[in-house]
Amino acid sequence: KKVLYLNSHTGCSDIAFQPGNPKVLIAGMWPLQRFPWLLVSGGRSGGLYRSLDGGRTWKKLTHGLPKGPMGRSAVAFAPSQPETVYAVIQAKGGVLWASHDGGSHWQRVSDNHNDDVRPFYFTDVAVMPNNPERLFMLSMKLMESTDGGRTSFYTDPGVHVDHHAIWIDPHDPDRIIQGNDGGVYLSTNGGKH
Repeated sequence: KKVLYLNSHTGCSDIAFQPGNPKVLIAGMWPLQRFPWLLVSGGRSGGLYRSLDGGRTWKKLTHGLPKGPMGRSAVAFAPSQPETVYAVIQAKGGVLWASHDGGSHWQRVSDNHNDDVRPFYFTDVAVMPNNPERLFMLSMKLMESTDGGRTSFYTDPGVHVDHHAIWIDPHDPDRIIQGNDGGVYLSTNGGKH
């Protein structure tokens, strides 16, 4: 059964469940067309869609989000503050957006290009389980923010570039596993090294 079908060239790049309420989901929909001579990432069908009934029905979120075409996006709720959700979106006019009401209203937090250098290749965001202001953005570099995304910094120059996956232990946030083009890295001190 298709529950969030937009068209033949738009798929889901990421989906997040609200902590404590699995009926609330936000999905990042990504229009992508690849030809031998061209890659088209983004379009009008791209953006964030929310379900309040466990995925049976979906509504496109627009309040505060980019008005033009959107490409690949990543979504993450803050486990310690479930109404806070972050989204990294391939769009003109910004990179990182935040909502503090479960996705109803959004505001652009950052337009730092380093947080999402090649969005069609790698885009992800993760929030520390014990701190809704501390997040990681996966891009060419592993970027970190300690102020809800307003500013960010290259977290560890010793880690290989091109970051694709991250897992933060929900019971021990000092333990982080991160995957990139150079392999898998383990931090036991909250991502400091």
